[in-house]
Amino acid sequence: MKTPQLYTPLALLTATLALAACSDSGNGPTGGSAGLGVGDSLTGVPASEASELEIRQKAATNASRALGINLSDAFSTQVVDTEIGETIEDPDSIDEEVDGFMQIALGLDDSNADIVRDGNLITIDLDENALCDAAFTDRAAFIDDYEECLLVTQQLMVEVDAITDDTGRIRFLFQDQPVVSIAYAPGLGSYELSLPGYYQLTSYVSNLRGLEGSAPETLTGALLVEAELEGSDEAVTAARLSLRISQALRIADSANGTDIAIGQSEILSLQVNDDETVSVSTDMGAINAMFDVTSQSGSSDGFNTTETFEQTSIALAVSAITAQLNIGANGQSLQLRNAGFGNSPLSLQIDGEQAVSLTLNDVSMTLSPESLDFDSDMTLGLMLGNTLASALIGNESEQGNASVNASVSIPSGSSMIGQENGSIRLDSGSVSVQVSATGDAGSTNQSFDASAGQCFDTGDEDLGALQLVDCDPL
Repeated sequence: MKTPQLYTPLALLTATLALAACSDSGNGPTGGSAGLGVGDSLTGVPASEASELEIRQKAATNASRALGINLSDAFSTQVVDTEIGETIEDPDSIDEEVDGFMQIALGLDDSNADIVRDGNLITIDLDENALCDAAFTDRAAFIDDYEECLLVTQQLMVEVDAITDDTGRIRFLFQDQPVVSIAYAPGLGSYELSLPGYYQLTSYVSNLRGLEGSAPETLTGALLVEAELEGSDEAVTAARLSLRISQALRIADSANGTDIAIGQSEILSLQVNDDETVSVSTDMGAINAMFDVTSQSGSSDGFNTTETFEQTSIALAVSAITAQLNIGANGQSLQLRNAGFGNSPLSLQIDGEQAVSLTLNDVSMTLSPESLDFDSDMTLGLMLGNTLASALIGNESEQGNASVNASVSIPSGSSMIGQENGSIRLDSGSVSVQVSATGDAGSTNQSFDASAGQCFDTGDEDLGALQLVDCDPL
């Protein structure tokens, strides 16, 4: 089913990942709750001791600033001579829009929202007229129909589940189905998008607009973006941004041959530290994906053109993808830690045949201006099946007998230094490369070995083939 373009404020519910570009011009304290979670408050009181108005006011402020102040302030820092915040266009207006929406959503705009408190749970039945009036005022170009807006917002409900007066969780429900959940606290915030709830919302809007389509047979999972800030009123000292699959993702639709499953994962985590160092990491869970790809080609005899369509089935499987990159202050050094694919190879199949098999152990290395140092053993293995091997070696046979196998082994303690002549000197350790290929012209095997004190480079005639060369004079 086609997903319609939603208008503000509904767009704020469904496009939550875009809120990573939100900003605030710096009004109020920057927080300072790094290391604390939602419910851990340095300044708050238990929710039972606060009025529902105080809770709603602080929920609106902290939720809108969670991805506003945190990200804009945190990533105005320099990372390898580049200011991350430079990519944000007009961030102040975005943050003001989010804040305005939160005021309406939590019934703080003198609207006719119906507000009920049961213990620490506050339920807000939105004033759909106020919400749609604001939508037309702010983003009239995105509004298809005012009555449509009313029909959608009539089925929206907001819950504030408070822990203290300034921490808790806001849930946006559509037809009692969670769509977005916002966890908030001073200096900490996360936005979680539930795929089933999102699809239910967009499908309803599609039906209102007369757009036809079929729902996936299976759709589960949630995406979460989180920002955390540490600092004082004067300066931000550290910040963290992460994008995660917070609930295992599964999208399956037999009608188009799609079945994608990804376990709980940290897709990307970015940590900016008070010593100006930066860490970027990924920790993906198991990925299993099957889908069809259709390619189109045409031929002409001068009079008629014939279009042909070819469908290819792709299957990708990997048990894990892990890596952490530590960037030193001013980008002077890079440390790669635990880069690998888990306990089994990365596998790619095309039309049921093994096309790629790639193995990589949890390798760690350090790159400095002087050298590349291997802090652990590196063992890389690559196998290309007939489809890709034929394209690589120019195999013309259609019998499926082409293959390429390669392996690279570098032990821990090996160190490489660049030479003025463009070659690489192996200062310590060793390098071993083995390559074998089979095709129409027969089989070939190549090997390369280098030990400490030797220099190597790629040959001029056969790009990619390593060979020993003379080192620069010491």
